[in-house]
Amino acid sequence: ETALRYSDYGKLRKLNIEEVENGYNLKVKTQKTKAHIIVPLSKVAISIFEKYSFNIPPPPTNQKMNKNLKVIAGFAEIDKLIGTHTGRRTFCTIQ
Repeated sequence: ETALRYSDYGKLRKLNIEEVENGYNLKVKTQKTKAHIIVPLSKVAISIFEKYSFNIPPPPTNQKMNKNLKVIAGFAEIDKLIGTHTGRRTFCTIQ
């Protein structure tokens, strides 16, 4: 999770990943605010990207992602309404 908006994730490409001294960063120009942001990638994210040769697959639709999140929430016995935007807020509180 990077706390990116769904619209920004959908535009990510291999060239958005930059190798740095201590790992990798994700460099993004956001669609809504046009801000340039840099997100250090976690070891888990790096291992996933390495598995796929740093090719970023296109995301499922926002509706499909939200549906999948509801299924995951059910397994975790979370009875709140969650979606992709909930992930953005959660990311900001745990960093």
